Amino acid sequence: MKSPTYLVLLSLLCFASACQKDDQPKQIPCTGDCLFTVQDGNGTIVKMTCFNRFGILTDDPNTPALDTIYGIPDQMPARFEEVGKAVRFSGAFRVNTLTPQFPDPSIGLDDLYQMKLEEISEKN
Repeated sequence: MKSPTYLVLLSLLCFASACQKDDQPKQIPCTGDCLFTVQDGNGTIVKMTCFNRFGILTDDPNTPALDTIYGIPDQMPARFEEVGKAVRFSGAFRVNTLTPQFPDPSIGLDDLYQMKLEEISEKN
């Protein structure tokens, strides 16, 4: 017969392992026409008037201290359509194929991407 101490320790071990938090971040898929992904990035909501859409201004993942890029989500949740709102987001970026309604010389075409937005939340 097993001792009660052994059973208690075994129970505690099972309970502790079942309650561990999964610290693995959700992987963002980069398939098809995806160029790169951003995981838990910081950004600011901007109005892309030349496309009549909202976008996310964020650091370029290749040169974060030097450059910024614009991501235009396929679908932006309405509650985030507020210029200047600070957000955290994850998404897959691809080449921009949207046609601007008028040219905007303040935005370089090399800095503009479409994106599949996987997650977005307001940054506190």
